[in-house]
Parts: sequence; structure tokens; C-alpha cells
Amino acid sequence: MKITLRAVRKGSHDYERVQKLYRRSFPLSERAPFQQLMHWADGRRAQMYALYDESAACAEECGNGCGNRAEECGKGDNDSASKRGGGCAGGHDGKWIGLAYFVRYRDVLYLFYLAIDENSQGKGYGSALLAAVRRHFAGRRVILNIEEVTDTAPNYEERIKRKHFYEKNGFHEMGYTVKELGVVYEMLGMGETVTRKEYIALMRSLIGRFGAWYIYHGQEKA
Repeated sequence: MKITLRAVRKGSHDYERVQKLYRRSFPLSERAPFQQLMHWADGRRAQMYALYDESAACAEECGNGCGNRAEECGKGDNDSASKRGGGCAGGHDGKWIGLAYFVRYRDVLYLFYLAIDENSQGKGYGSALLAAVRRHFAGRRVILNIEEVTDTAPNYEERIKRKHFYEKNGFHEMGYTVKELGVVYEMLGMGETVTRKEYIALMRSLIGRFGAWYIYHGQEKA
């Protein structure tokens, strides 16, 4: 399994299906406007990626293996390393499997959104992506958040399953929660702890000082 991340920009051939998967995968209360996400995705602060299984294309189309395979997970922070047509000798795109949206801040990498296409779920792609992140972003502190696991939640079983999945793939509790637009999230991470203060600074770098104030403070006073 060879997971490749390819930067998505407006006008790219992945744009529409990434947008549709994003809207199918996350409830309205947890979604930032897609156009705003893409506005932030300048490659410096954040980036939207389409996920591909390059090895699936090689096995199906190339027979004897690949030539000039695309760099797995963008070769660290270099977005230009992920290019179309880098899979098999015939330039096959590979099997599209989902999306990932990352936010960068200093040495912190925040996995804001991850979604696997319905036709590719249950095949180990989520774990393969996280393994690629561990390898290629070694030295960075990687964080994400999940809905708080409470036994009173109507989808408790789903929440605990999600948390176990991330723990199985190397994440651990950061020791605090955050409340965003009425939803309480647990923070998980790989590597050293990212403090709540650092997380809010990361979000401020993405959405601006006023946006961060509204999300983390303004609602409580409204």
C-alpha cells in the first residue's frame, strides 16, 4: 500500500469530489465552509490533499511494478513533491481513496479533517495514512481532535471506536478538551504535548484573531 498525498487547489481535477466527500463525511456543526478551507489552503498555513493508493494502480495497470512513483505523503513539507502522473510508467493516477486537510504552525501539524471514501473504508487506508504521516513528518508534533468520549453521548460506541483507532495508530491524550461552536472535542497527539494555548495560537494563525476569539470566548458571553 503506497499512500500519496496530492495538493488540491481550485480548478484541479480532484476539487469537486473532495468537496462532495467532505460534505458527506462531516455533520454541518463540524464543517468549516469548504470555500474558506480552500482559501486558507495556501501551502504555508494549511493544505487540502487528495489521497491516492498508488500501489493499487501499479498492481492493476502495470503488472511488473512502477516507474517514477510519486513521493509518499509529499516528502515531508514539500508540496511540490506530490505530482500527478507519477505512479506507473503509463502515468496512471492511482486509486483515489479520500481527503486530508492539514494546518501547520511552527513545529505542529494539525490533522483538521480526514475522510476515506465510502468505497475504500475498512481496508486499512486510515492507518496507512497515519503511518505515512509519522514517517514523513518525523520531528513534528502531530495533533487532531475527536468528539469528547462521554457515556451519555448518543453515539458513544462510535466515539469510543474512533478514539481506539487513533490510539492504536500512535496517538495519545493531550490532557484537555476544547469547545468549538458548541461541540466539545478531546485533543489527541503524537509526540510531545501541544498545550491548549499553542492550539489556540495555531487556530488564530489560520482563522485570524477575531475568529479565534469568537470560537473560544465569544460564544460563552453571547
